[in-house]
Amino acid sequence: MTEKITVIDGNSLVFRAYYAMQNPMVTSKGVYTQAVFGFLNMLTKALDDRPPDYVAIAFDRKAPTFRHLEYPEYKAGRRKTPDELHMQIPYVKDILDAMGIAVLEADGFEADDLIGTVCKRAEEAGLEPLVITGDRDELQLVSERTSVLLTKKGVSEFSLFTPEAMREKYGFGPELFVDYKALMGDASDNIPGLPGVGEKTAAKLVQQFGTVENLLAHTDEVTPERIRGIVEENGQLAVMSKRLATIVTDAPVDVDFGAMRVRPWDVPRLREIYTELEFRMFLKRLDAQAAKYAGDAPPATNEGNVGAAFSRPQSLPSGSDPRDAAPTSVDADSVETVAIDAVGGLGALKNALSAADKDLPVVLKLFGGEDHVKPPVVYAIFILVNNTYFCVDVAGNGALLRETLAALKAADVRYSGWNLQGDWYKMHRFGAQAGRIADDVQIAHYLLAPSNGGATLAQIALTHAGLSVPEPPDMARNVTEKGQYTLLPENDMQTGGRQSLPSGFDSRDAAPTSSFVTNDEIVGAAFSRPPEKDNHSGDG
Repeated sequence: MTEKITVIDGNSLVFRAYYAMQNPMVTSKGVYTQAVFGFLNMLTKALDDRPPDYVAIAFDRKAPTFRHLEYPEYKAGRRKTPDELHMQIPYVKDILDAMGIAVLEADGFEADDLIGTVCKRAEEAGLEPLVITGDRDELQLVSERTSVLLTKKGVSEFSLFTPEAMREKYGFGPELFVDYKALMGDASDNIPGLPGVGEKTAAKLVQQFGTVENLLAHTDEVTPERIRGIVEENGQLAVMSKRLATIVTDAPVDVDFGAMRVRPWDVPRLREIYTELEFRMFLKRLDAQAAKYAGDAPPATNEGNVGAAFSRPQSLPSGSDPRDAAPTSVDADSVETVAIDAVGGLGALKNALSAADKDLPVVLKLFGGEDHVKPPVVYAIFILVNNTYFCVDVAGNGALLRETLAALKAADVRYSGWNLQGDWYKMHRFGAQAGRIADDVQIAHYLLAPSNGGATLAQIALTHAGLSVPEPPDMARNVTEKGQYTLLPENDMQTGGRQSLPSGFDSRDAAPTSSFVTNDEIVGAAFSRPPEKDNHSGDG
């Protein structure tokens, strides 16, 4: 079986992690940590998803490269690295050292060049390289043996590029990607390209002519005339741009695959670093993760499962920090989903509430709209009781809404959720104030970080639990009179859609006709209606 080597673009992933974490993470001693935290999430996910036999990570150095010598304006205009990010780089490198991961750096060459050189020599050695990066430049390294895993969004979504994937997306193979970039330029690196030529035109030129050199040899065939003139007048600019954009694959550096072999982690050192950075989540996972690289992994647990957001309380020794308690999680894989759209279907919910484990809060979310002037509108109610997830579609059904709220009010349980104040307000306005609140994630986050009160549930899940959940979409949700969920483009949001009030309620109590909901309300996506079986998700 072919051995695998993973080569990581360190600068790209660290910067991606820093800017993806929209709210700063700061220790009690004032050390910023969000870049380290996000980077660790990406690193461990990548290594877990595609375990390598060898691993290395490349970083840029401050020294100028040969590209700067040829073109002094190369990368000019880039904003200065924020001090809050710069102070985190040493921690990243300390962690990599403790994990036994080889760090590659060389004066005069960028991380991309070191990655290209390692991949080339790895192929020659019979290895199968995988590059992990957030920079499309590395797509030129894709080959029959080398794949590139490109970050798509945040710190948890990746796209895998092979030669076939390249041809499908761009219409040409990886061997022409550098020509594509040379023609359209790269603002982030200040590579000029051809003036007035963007991605679409560059792609058409590459598909028709292939390389920059072949394009310049056949300028008489270029259409339209405007583009022909640009190519003829700026041919040498395209040639220079291609040199700047080409990744070196034969840098004069030593490549020691023995030093890149996956090794056991230095657990005491990692524990020391994680403790200093106050990474409680990584401390809890440390032994299990380290055992994977020692060949003696313990039995799998539910740690890190989405169900960790719904954890059973524990009794702790006197003087212990309750934040250090290991959660007893709901196993998301075993949760049963029950959809209810009629009063007759409420029996299962009532039975589940009456038999609910009193030590495990019931998770609740009312999905609807409100303006705090007129009574709110409720479209759906989502309830997680033990391992059963009830989705009650009350849109247009006043009787079902009343009976569901009555069941919640009568239940002898404690409720947990996000922004329960909004849910309690809706229930109160319908005369069905529920009982006790166990905890509210929004309030808990505010107590931990009062200055970051605007964080979304997805951001909080990543920050405090290392869980990746989707952010609310940029589109507004519209609920039709039949309870069907659709999407409204933002420019249509002012007109809204038709909104039906549950039968049995006074039409004078209707909420305003804009039937979209705010981001706070869309957080119900975390407890959202199960997708239809024929739904497919694309690359976006």
